Order: sequence, then structure tokens, then C-alpha cells
Amino acid sequence: MTNVMVVISLLLLLLMLISPFAALSVLIGVGAASLLCWIVWVMVRSLFADPRPISPTPPQRSSSR
Repeated sequence: MTNVMVVISLLLLLLMLISPFAALSVLIGVGAASLLCWIVWVMVRSLFADPRPISPTPPQRSSSR
């Protein structure tokens, strides 16, 4: 797995040396795709999560001093 990452980073570095705009567009595309995947994962997880509503504040203890 690490070898694949090293090869990808070397290819990206070579692409950046050849044409910086192409490397920038590749980086932006990868970032947008990962962000989209994260948003979809969060939405799916919230769909299949516990249906009980989560209270934004923890319940207050009645014992006041």
C-alpha cells in the first residue's frame, strides 16, 4: 500500500514539473472526490443511525446546590 502511495506521489511530482496546472487540477479533483465521498458516507451513516433524536445538550442534573 505504501509503495502505491510513493508511486502516485512521484507521478504527481513529475506531472507538476511538466505542467503545474495539470497537477493542480488533479489535486483539486482528488480533493473534491474525497470530500464528496465523505459527505455521502456521513449522509448514509446518519440515515442508518439510531432514529432517536440526539439532544444537543446533556441532561441537567436536578440536584442543585
